[in-house]
Amino acid sequence: MKIGFIGFGQVNQTLSEKLKNTHQLYTSIENRSNTTINNIKKAKINYFKTDIELAKNVELLISANTPKSALPTAKKYSKIYNGLYLDLNNINPITTEKINKLFPEKFIDGAIIGNIKKLQLLLISGQETEKLKFLNNIIETKIISKKPGDASKLKILRSTYTKGVSALLKETFDIAKTQNIDKQLWEILEKTENNTNFKENSISRIKNTEKNNKRKIEEIEEILEFLEYINTSDYNKIMIKSTYSKLKNL
Repeated sequence: MKIGFIGFGQVNQTLSEKLKNTHQLYTSIENRSNTTINNIKKAKINYFKTDIELAKNVELLISANTPKSALPTAKKYSKIYNGLYLDLNNINPITTEKINKLFPEKFIDGAIIGNIKKLQLLLISGQETEKLKFLNNIIETKIISKKPGDASKLKILRSTYTKGVSALLKETFDIAKTQNIDKQLWEILEKTENNTNFKENSISRIKNTEKNNKRKIEEIEEILEFLEYINTSDYNKIMIKSTYSKLKNL
């Protein structure tokens, strides 16, 4: 299959590395930074000078950018492309619905679960999901339903949980350090959580939260927009609002 990548960040770089030996891969260098262009060349995939050329020469487009750019990007490509469109951005289901209308019956809602570099699990929903079964060769791919948005709903609810845990860990150990008891707290939690990798995994969560704070704030904004859309009462948003406040003040 001829596959095009919109954006060439960590997600598409990882996918391109796994797919380049079995599929024809393409991207565009239009308005790309020198760093991105160098990454594209290092990945040794084909590239066009313009987005229009990319759109005209592929059967599947994979969009993996940022939550805020997902809809504008989809609007742009909907005018020049009519093939399968897979969105892997961390967007809320409201945005998913809007993108679905731009690519009638050819839109696939996707959500990578877990570590991006390890490609643990991909959730997809949409009318044409069967055409992406080949992705099972590089990542466990689970078809959720024929309804675009279902994959995003699962992703966003998981994200609500994981970001809350990360924010709580960050705050707990910031306080522990001020009392010089963080080492002992790690030992106690490793024992009571019955998880020998607890410290390692928790430190990874905290570092990831600090490093990608801006992106995580955008993702929580997507979560809050979705919760407002489905009309949850305020008591159902206490924890995620607190997580948002915590990340905004890091």
